Amino acid sequence: MRRATLENDLEEAPTATSNAIAEPRIRGIRLILALVACLGCAAAAAAADALPCNLDFAVVRDGDVIGHHRVSCTAQGGKLVVGIDVAIKVDVLFVTAFRYEQQREETWQGGRLVTFTSKTNDDGTLHDIAGEAVAEGIKVTAGKESWVVPLDSLPTSYWNVEMVKRGPLLDTIGGRLLKTTVAPAGDETIQAGGRRITATHYVLTGDLPRELWYDAEGHWVKMRTKGRDGSTVEWILK
Repeated sequence: MRRATLENDLEEAPTATSNAIAEPRIRGIRLILALVACLGCAAAAAAADALPCNLDFAVVRDGDVIGHHRVSCTAQGGKLVVGIDVAIKVDVLFVTAFRYEQQREETWQGGRLVTFTSKTNDDGTLHDIAGEAVAEGIKVTAGKESWVVPLDSLPTSYWNVEMVKRGPLLDTIGGRLLKTTVAPAGDETIQAGGRRITATHYVLTGDLPRELWYDAEGHWVKMRTKGRDGSTVEWILK
């Protein structure tokens, strides 16, 4: 019995020679793992840099800041998740004359919309819609009602430059398709992000009248529209 025990001990116990051989191998494996981790970090950083948005706009009415419009992008398992937060409030003589709030989330994959949710308080009128890509198109749901829009529909989220290149456009408040015409108005030098840049100007008419500007990389950098009272409202990139 003792012999068997000694044989087991010899098989299980590492010798000084085996340790000497194993340690460099272990160090080599650790080095490879560290390099792979670094490459993974670099790839993640490059992917983050390539995301089309992470934007913070001040909403300005006739020179006064009345709110914000923020867009954040994250990459999650091959999908692009976009979060949007809008809050606008107009006060007249210390009384709130107008309020608009919206929170949205969009999930994109391969350049197509996969899902979205949108909750809006449009000056006291509440909207709560959601959408999901199905075989027939994008199924939009609002309460007990649902309908299907074409699979290539683009939400009016502005961060996505594709919305000035093709349609149909999907209203993010009520979830209905919009009748809108887009006309390029040329390149201009504008103030955005604290500096002067060259951006392409687009004019939208129809159900969504407003002006949009995108830089050379296709990033949304400015917007202008008219308020319900006829005032000029601009989105200024911080």
